[in-house]
Amino acid sequence: MPAEYIRIKEKKSIEIIEKKSRFIATAGAVCNEEEARAFISDIKLLYRDASHHTYAYIIGINTPAARYSDDGEPHGTAGLPILNVMQGKEVTDSIIVVTRYFGGIKLGTGGLARAYSKSAADCMATAGLAGFIPGKILELKSDYHYLGKIKNYLEKAKYDILDEEYTGHVIIRTLIPAADSASFKIKIANMTNATVQIADAGEKYIEMEV
Repeated sequence: MPAEYIRIKEKKSIEIIEKKSRFIATAGAVCNEEEARAFISDIKLLYRDASHHTYAYIIGINTPAARYSDDGEPHGTAGLPILNVMQGKEVTDSIIVVTRYFGGIKLGTGGLARAYSKSAADCMATAGLAGFIPGKILELKSDYHYLGKIKNYLEKAKYDILDEEYTGHVIIRTLIPAADSASFKIKIANMTNATVQIADAGEKYIEMEV
């Protein structure tokens, strides 16, 4: 099942050296522009003596908004190459900041673009990517007679059990792909003689491998 959207999995940093210039790339996930600006501010504070803090970020799923900055580097040599790397992997809700410490040797526009692209690509590979699909939270109310069958089915299908309640009956909340909802309900009804009550209890994205 293809992911509905992909984002950078976790915050990571890498460093490369090009003609004595240090390029420190930091990648991470952000949910909105406020988080993106805070991420950039944190990097600037961490490397406050650096020559440049260039970046690109993409926010949103259906109509993503992209922003980038060369931060004083020649136009098109820093922020845009970073953005191109991110768009090549179709990520969103993600940011990459590349900090540069100038080493005294000019790289030229081509050399700068290659260095920023490589920094972004290496950092994104280190941070990893996570894909997400729409999920539905379903609440199953059953008597104890069918508990074993239900839990065995959920385990084999690799559906997450979010929580369980045990009183006079059993309530299990599970997270399944939204696309599986109809077939799931039929399967549960067939294995329990339609005695289990199933209620929609919300929506949540499910992480998947990409």
